[in-house]
Amino acid sequence: VLVQLLYAATDGEGLGDLLIMGNPEEGELVHGVSLEVFEVGLQARRVARQFVRKEEKRPSEEDCSKVKAICAMAFRTMRDAYLLDCREEAIFDRRCVRLRDLLDECQTPCETSFTRCKGQATEGTWWQMMGLRR
Repeated sequence: VLVQLLYAATDGEGLGDLLIMGNPEEGELVHGVSLEVFEVGLQARRVARQFVRKEEKRPSEEDCSKVKAICAMAFRTMRDAYLLDCREEAIFDRRCVRLRDLLDECQTPCETSFTRCKGQATEGTWWQMMGLRR
């Protein structure tokens, strides 16, 4: 009953996806981290790495917002799964260790893509006029 309430409260998204696999009416409870969480993390890592490898001098705003959204969603999904499914007794479970590693593997390319999307200083900025930036 609790699983069905969580599923209804989240409209089939978010926390409900982490707890229910298969048919939501059956209320099948997943033990450990579900494979969908890993799919989201692997997709975010792949998209962020491809974005970083692009040779564009200045990436488009559309590409930047896409990468930021994918990385943010993947981080929240993996963090929630880790906090919910990897409690004290299962902290050294194989899936929990792999999820922790995937979180770390996603962080570097996502942060690199975020710095690439930051606006570069233009020639007439206030800092340059004050002589504080070269």
